[in-house]
Amino acid sequence: MLSDTTAPAEELQNKLAALEQLLLAYGRVAIGFSGGVDSSFLAAVCSRIMPANTLLVHLTTPFIGTPEQASFERSVDGQADEGPHFKLPVLNLSVDQLQLPQVACNDADRCYHCKRAGFTAIVNHAKSLGFPTVIDGSNASDRGDYRPGMRAAEELGVRSPLMEVGFTKDEERELLHAWGYPVWNLPAGACLATRIASGEQITAEKLRVLRAHNTTRVSINPQTMDDTVLAAIPATA
Repeated sequence: MLSDTTAPAEELQNKLAALEQLLLAYGRVAIGFSGGVDSSFLAAVCSRIMPANTLLVHLTTPFIGTPEQASFERSVDGQADEGPHFKLPVLNLSVDQLQLPQVACNDADRCYHCKRAGFTAIVNHAKSLGFPTVIDGSNASDRGDYRPGMRAAEELGVRSPLMEVGFTKDEERELLHAWGYPVWNLPAGACLATRIASGEQITAEKLRVLRAHNTTRVSINPQTMDDTVLAAIPATA
């Protein structure tokens, strides 16, 4: 269903057509929407083919980074100088997974418990509003990665259409660029919890410092992200 003058390669057009068919087959869908590239791509596709049957569900949590939050706000506010935006209904939920001991302890299963809590909230609210199918932005580029959160999504019946069709993140970026969405070149932004070494207790203060300085896994290795390192970073107001 591409109508843009900048058409992608035929293979990518075919893959897009397969994705559209799959999404339409789902019926009414709720997208777990962070504002990142993957969920933005899903929102862009759904806004083109099934806007009346799509709901964006955004989680406000202690773990979302500043760039992703800003992208979310731009996407739904439709700022005139920021290109097209998603004319889709938005449900914003607040979920504080840091209150769960199994998340705050930051052991090997932290991601599973965190995602389980977040997706449970999304699924329950979406179904109550008449959107029985929840989808996420997991894609073919994620295959082979250690992502325990994907297990939580599968247990709750969350579908991953990008992975099912075989879309990669580079292909998502290519189409978003062709369609004029500024999010196409948003750097990958891992959850703030992944920037704290496994086994190191997660606290609200550590997350505040990480968010204030937009500290990434590149600028500070997560294996050295301890209290000593954090103390060396000056806090901002």
